[in-house]
Amino acid sequence: GTVIACAICTNGFLCPPGSIVANPPAAACPKGYYCTSTTVNGVDLFVMNACNAGSYGTTEGATTQLAACTTCPAGTYCTIKGMTVPIACPRGAYCTSGSSNIIKCASGTYNPKTGSTTSAACIACPIGNYCPVGSYEPVPCDPGYYCPINSVSVVAGNKCPQGTYSSVSPIG
Repeated sequence: GTVIACAICTNGFLCPPGSIVANPPAAACPKGYYCTSTTVNGVDLFVMNACNAGSYGTTEGATTQLAACTTCPAGTYCTIKGMTVPIACPRGAYCTSGSSNIIKCASGTYNPKTGSTTSAACIACPIGNYCPVGSYEPVPCDPGYYCPINSVSVVAGNKCPQGTYSSVSPIG
């Protein structure tokens, strides 16, 4: 009898069980991945590789990382492998090119905008307010306290001194 072997699929295609062609159009490697095949010790292996965190994939049927994966642009971030759409950087942070995580604005600053690309988007916290790390808007200083520019919190050292008071927020 004649033995007919199954051949490995074309790079860039998944070939589900029972496939009759090497490159079934409905089985292209999905976006966010690139698909390759190789032979190791006489065994045909199919490998589906995810785009790394910090990048995303927009191409179906890709066979290389270069063809499949695009660096997340500044102002966005890509947290996990295999992403197909970058996430806009949130308020209170900025994201550089290739970010897999946000970079929160430093304490004493805030950023009211989404999609920021540099730390220059983090604005000095105004007098009469304080801004903890990652703030997207200033927080009014508590009654009985004063908050100079770039305040990071209401601290005991910022209590109104003896002979003064503050009953309304914010004050400078």
